[in-house]
Amino acid sequence: MKDFIEKMTSHMGASADLIIREIEPQKCAVFFMKNMVDRRYVADGIVLPLMQMNEASKFDSFRGNFNEAVTCAAVTSTDDFDLLITCLLRGCVIVAIKSDKLYTAFCASDVFAGRAISEPDSDVTVRGPKAGFTENGENSVSMLRKIIRTNKFRVEMLSVGKISQTTIFICYVEDRVDICALNIIREKLKNFTKEYIVDSANLETFFNEKKSDFFPTMGSTEKVDKAASKILSGRVGVICDGSPYVLTAPYYFIEGFQSAEDYLKSPWYSSFIRLVRFFAFALNIFLPGIFIALVYHHSDTFPKKLLDFVFELEEKSAVSLFGEMLLMLILFELIREVGVRMPRSVGDAAGLVGSLILGDAAVEAGLASITIIVIVAISAVSAYITPAFSSPAVILRFIMLFFGYFSGLYGIFAVSVLWAFLLFRKKSFGSGYMYPIYPFNPAGLLDYIVVVPKKVLGKKEGTKK
Repeated sequence: MKDFIEKMTSHMGASADLIIREIEPQKCAVFFMKNMVDRRYVADGIVLPLMQMNEASKFDSFRGNFNEAVTCAAVTSTDDFDLLITCLLRGCVIVAIKSDKLYTAFCASDVFAGRAISEPDSDVTVRGPKAGFTENGENSVSMLRKIIRTNKFRVEMLSVGKISQTTIFICYVEDRVDICALNIIREKLKNFTKEYIVDSANLETFFNEKKSDFFPTMGSTEKVDKAASKILSGRVGVICDGSPYVLTAPYYFIEGFQSAEDYLKSPWYSSFIRLVRFFAFALNIFLPGIFIALVYHHSDTFPKKLLDFVFELEEKSAVSLFGEMLLMLILFELIREVGVRMPRSVGDAAGLVGSLILGDAAVEAGLASITIIVIVAISAVSAYITPAFSSPAVILRFIMLFFGYFSGLYGIFAVSVLWAFLLFRKKSFGSGYMYPIYPFNPAGLLDYIVVVPKKVLGKKEGTKK
């Protein structure tokens, strides 16, 4: 027992948060990490029964049946020291008893729960379930089980990261899952060679089949009902312990325009809003570039009064029209980053005041015209309607702007065709990224453009290879 305690202490580096409770010197000891277990649970379910064993002098006759020694819900005997260390670091309690030999086991305990369940800020809905995932992976799995109440719901658990040993949960419904996507995820996680992982975003980057891809190949959500809906439709859910975001695969382009709330409202209204999202996505990417292309290369298509007004404002500016547009787009990205990185109480005010003051100052200083400010504002507001594509849309917006300036509408058209070609070639875990357009699926295409009533939905999605 003394050697085991010294080995445990040495392996943990005499950490200040390692608690060692010796029930009886050289006979029994309990190990756990401070603040990672419920101390009352440990005291009542583990320490108290062991003290009663000591009083009854039963340690010498102990032969490894820990179910008789402790009353905790789950206890597993093992001689694997590395496994004991791993379980200790995950919030388990290690019990060691010395009789004819040293017996060791780990007990699952009520780990520190973290923050309470709340509505996620990243995906707010007016109507529908409000619950969001937490950083506790096991809690996230249990929240999914409360919705997916079928014996076909499967959860696989494994550890990744040589140092972090992060727990990953793979969730799916056995008779509905996309087998190809499931096998790809299993294989990739089996071959995970990184030293650590701290968030599901690290996993998403690792899963990305082509590092140069603009658009996401995995869905990401904090909403329990949204993740459950995806899993029930045949997706694979991936939960990373320590992150409130659950990944789903495969992921399709259309999902960036869909909302869980679409199917909780009138199909007519939801269909209209979805069409608005498509229009806003196009405005976000193409509006600045098309405006510059029309002014510089296709001015004959512009209404004469509007064109004269634009050129009149440009004469008063110290910067060219293209320079104004580029400057304002970069300035908007700076203001947006300020709003995101600053504390919430300061960031919202800083973003609002910064945009008003800097926009007005730019017009007064002759660095930008009112027309440019309006176009940039429309493009910027449109970006928030499709948050899943906000990051790639920024890059595409600048690409379209430069091609519109140097090549006009023909350049924008050429880049758009190339972009569409790449999207149609793109795969997400073995499935076509542009499904149901390609591969073509008439039933799925209907729900792509408009919102189909719920009575015809809820089926397993077909093959999308």
